[in-house]
Formats: sequence, structure tokens, C-alpha cells
Amino acid sequence: MNDTRTRADLRRGLGRPVEQSHQAHRHLVRLLDDDPHPALRQAAYAVAALIAARPVRRQDREDSDTTETTETETADPGASEAGAEAAGPGDAATPPEVSEAGGLSGTEAARRYRSDNLGAHLAAGVNEGALAPGSAEAELHLYARQSAATIIHRLPCLIRNLTSQGVAIHWPVLLDDLRYWDSRRDVIATRWFDSYFRTLDFSEPSESSETAVDKRETPKEP
Repeated sequence: MNDTRTRADLRRGLGRPVEQSHQAHRHLVRLLDDDPHPALRQAAYAVAALIAARPVRRQDREDSDTTETTETETADPGASEAGAEAAGPGDAATPPEVSEAGGLSGTEAARRYRSDNLGAHLAAGVNEGALAPGSAEAELHLYARQSAATIIHRLPCLIRNLTSQGVAIHWPVLLDDLRYWDSRRDVIATRWFDSYFRTLDFSEPSESSETAVDKRETPKEP
């Protein structure tokens, strides 16, 4: 299978619901259960599209113990990653919304979900000067009031802005957070806020962070 074709097919689903992601079916259907929960399917399609949208030559700065989520140039980029990350729920030792996607142990998975979620990524974007602090925090507050479908619609612009500044996204955590968002929104949103303020650099802001301007276009209504 041609890498360029696969990536193009998956990218067409950026920010779109499953019902409007026709080109992605041929790459993702076989990687999911025969009858996946709609929330899992939507999350998997969304994350696969985000992975496929990364620049081909950009290497995500992932930890060595999460090699399954680093940049790969397989025959099915993005699709195989999203499928491998769509695992079942974790055991009772991990938070209810946490699954052990990516093959992590319960303890390691719990740590990942506390430290490598979207809140931490937004704070990293602020620390790198990619986002203004006010904009990043406002984004978090906005997300905390939205449905998973609305977040998925807004994510491509945000993720593109973060990854362009070298912020590494932990895809298994993002996938599970989107998967469980509508049923456990308050729990996940609180975890995002905790991670944001724990990761944010509260030292004297640099000139770059004070003048950071988000270059994300306003998402169009689906």
C-alpha cells in the first residue's frame, strides 16, 4: 500500500465524524473489533487522522518506552498506530476511564494519563512559546464544556500548532480521553487542568511567550 495514499485518505477525516470519513474505512475497519463502540470508533478515526497529518519527516520526541507511538514509516502509517492503541479497559488499579492502550502496565498507564494528556501538551506549548498562556487556558475551559465531537472538530488546528513547535503528543492517552470523554468528561477535564498547571512554567515569561500569537485558523462548522 502506498504511504502517501494512506496518509491522504486518513487526513481527509481530520475533524470529521466517522460518517464523513469514507476514505478511512479501508485502513481502519480491520484494526477495530467487529462491532466497536461508537465512541471508540470515533476516537480511533480522529487520532489516526491526526497522526497521518504530521509532517512525514518530523520525528516526535517520545520517551524510549513508548516506541509504539513514535513516527513510523510503515505501509499503513497512522492506521496501524491508532488500531494498536485502541485496547480494552484497564484493570481496577487504574482510573476507570484509563485503558492500557499502548501495552503499558497499570502503574505506568496511570502515570501517563496524569502527565501526558492534552492539558500537559497545552502547557508545553506555552512553555515553548507556541501558545499564549491566556489562549491555552481559555482553550482548556472551552474544551471542558464541549462534547467529544466538538473537541475532535477543533483538535487539528491545535495539534498542528503544538507539533510544529516540537511538542510530542502521546497518542494512546489522547485516544482514550476522547473515547471516554462524553461519559467521564468532568473527571478527564479535571485531569487536564491538573496537568496543565503542574507542567506550566510560572517563571518570568519570556518575550516570545508574551508575544505568542496563535496561528490556528478558526475551525469551520462541520
